[in-house]
Amino acid sequence: MLSGDASFSERVLRIQQQRSTRLRNGYVHEMRADGLIVARPRRVAPRLPWRGILLLAGGFVVFKALVMFSVDPLDYDSRMAALEAGTRAEQAAGFLMQKDMVTSWIVDAAKAELPRLQAALK
Repeated sequence: MLSGDASFSERVLRIQQQRSTRLRNGYVHEMRADGLIVARPRRVAPRLPWRGILLLAGGFVVFKALVMFSVDPLDYDSRMAALEAGTRAEQAAGFLMQKDMVTSWIVDAAKAELPRLQAALK
């Protein structure tokens, strides 16, 4: 009989822990038809980490601009053509690494500022 009491106590404890976990995300007070006010858990939809996604995308654009800055434009175009002729993974990489307005603008701005930065370092 004691084992039955122990398993009941464990079940009650597990239910209380689940409820407190759900209520930790927030709750809404609701009055039932019999007049009893009950706190029920607020539904929380999964959220996307927008800040992390934007940082990752920005870092990728900067990386792509650094690669375009360090490689000769004709050599870069020939490497992109080689990627487009490769496997599907290489084609996907070629699609992601193709020139676009943002990276071209970053590369042009960096090339325009390079002489001034070199003069400041001397």
